Amino acid sequence: MSIADAVLLGVVQGLTEFLPVSSSGHLVLFEHVVQSFDADGALLFNVTLHLGTLFSVLVYYRRDLAGMVGRLFSPSGVPVSGSAPPISPDWRFLGLIVLAMLVTALFGFPLRDWAEALFGESRGGEQLMSDSQRLRFVGIALIVTGVLLALSERLQSGKAGRENLGWRDALLIGAAQGLAVIPGISRSGATISAALFRGVDAVQAVRFSFLLSVPAIVAAEFYALYAKGGETAAPLAAGDLAAYGLGALTAFAVGLLAIKVIVGTARRGRLTYFAIYCWAVGGMVAVLA
Repeated sequence: MSIADAVLLGVVQGLTEFLPVSSSGHLVLFEHVVQSFDADGALLFNVTLHLGTLFSVLVYYRRDLAGMVGRLFSPSGVPVSGSAPPISPDWRFLGLIVLAMLVTALFGFPLRDWAEALFGESRGGEQLMSDSQRLRFVGIALIVTGVLLALSERLQSGKAGRENLGWRDALLIGAAQGLAVIPGISRSGATISAALFRGVDAVQAVRFSFLLSVPAIVAAEFYALYAKGGETAAPLAAGDLAAYGLGALTAFAVGLLAIKVIVGTARRGRLTYFAIYCWAVGGMVAVLA
């Protein structure tokens, strides 16, 4: 892989991992443009790009995370004699993350093998879908993502959003994240929309979505390495090392910018812009594939 291709795919990953336009769907599309990119043999490169965007979240929310970790193990207050000790809001938030991840696994793992067919995977050497069918499916899924974004913003418009999330919110957000293993269904778009449907404040919806992405990215990449690492393991050439490194750095830097953009856009109630983009790209791909 050339450095130019690696940087290009790093830009795509950094933008689409956090902007609600589906990183997996866009990588499917760009794999057809970047001819030197071998999707079946690029497991390590995909993992590297995702690690770059993972560090984007950790850096952007570093103060939030550091404060949360510090408070988790500090006294949350003096309990009244004879009563149960109060539950820290941070422990409660962590519990909601764990609950959402469990629901994500429940929905996501059964869909994963089927979704991987859209990336060109095969069973028994037989291709499940043609290139045009995969592209058409991604286009339709992007249109669905746009519908979710538009509906969630419309239904949430004019409401005073809740800052605190509950267990029902975590269940719905976790299910939405599980469904987002389908290329074209945006993980951030689905989770943010699910939170907005539940009446959660837009900024809090984005915060929960992105902090939830940390264990989700780690779990998904470890699973990918465990399931296929032995099949795709190969020593990297010096040129590949440079390409992988620059691709990850690009994904990290662009990811930071994308987080700032989506936080500001959600705060101003302008997610419809991303819905229009998804409709335009999805419709074009679905028609021309």
